[in-house]
Amino acid sequence: IETKPEHFDEARRFFVDADNTITLLHTTGNCHLLALCAAENIDSMRAYVKNVYNNVPGIVSINSHSILEVVKFNSKLI
Repeated sequence: IETKPEHFDEARRFFVDADNTITLLHTTGNCHLLALCAAENIDSMRAYVKNVYNNVPGIVSINSHSILEVVKFNSKLI
């Protein structure tokens, strides 16, 4: 998720408060967030992304991907 710098905190709060958000990471680069979100199906995810674009000011872009398989997850490193 890329935001305009002046709207970064507002976008961050949105994803922190969103029930769909499982994990939220602030990454290097120009005001970027990486959000791992859950949805019941692809239509629900599309509606969620549309809701973000319509209700969170300063969103420049969202790259949305679906997880096909969790190949490895090591929570000991977190």
